[in-house]
Amino acid sequence: MTLAFCATGAGLLLLALALRRAVPGARVAPALLGLAGVLHLVDAAFPTDARGVPPTTHGLIHNLAGLGIFVLLPIAMVAAGRAFRAHPAWRSFSHPTLVWGGVALVGLLVLLLSGGVDRFGAGQRFGVATWFSWLLVLAWRVRQADSARAAGTVPVAPIPWSRRSHGGGPRRMRVPSAVGVE
Repeated sequence: MTLAFCATGAGLLLLALALRRAVPGARVAPALLGLAGVLHLVDAAFPTDARGVPPTTHGLIHNLAGLGIFVLLPIAMVAAGRAFRAHPAWRSFSHPTLVWGGVALVGLLVLLLSGGVDRFGAGQRFGVATWFSWLLVLAWRVRQADSARAAGTVPVAPIPWSRRSHGGGPRRMRVPSAVGVE
């Protein structure tokens, strides 16, 4: 798990930087993603306690960092959904992101209100699956935006699964470099 926490932490930090670059004006979501990345690295450094063993300081730090991750990522999803509304190239991803964020927040409530270790594990996995599915799609969208920026084009149509999709993927439009897209 240590390697998984390190990889996820590094990935979140890089995604936070890329999102900040891809969505001008987005500050809250990238900051929360970056903080969640740092907390993943903390989780890697402080292993959890084994079942039946008295609590240790390492275990307490791990659990608090984990709780921070579980709280920060759904809030980051909602903040990103709100930020996407302000940008035409990202607007079609706003609603799916807000739905993902809502599902993650409901999952967080269920996790926090569940009693017992067995139900906690199921809730934990539900939360992780929700975040990772969104993070993978987000990384794909950021990569598309970066490729469009490198080619000097920007997407002007919604992503294929959007209600307003024109089929065949996003249309592209040439943008002069004087606009600030480099």
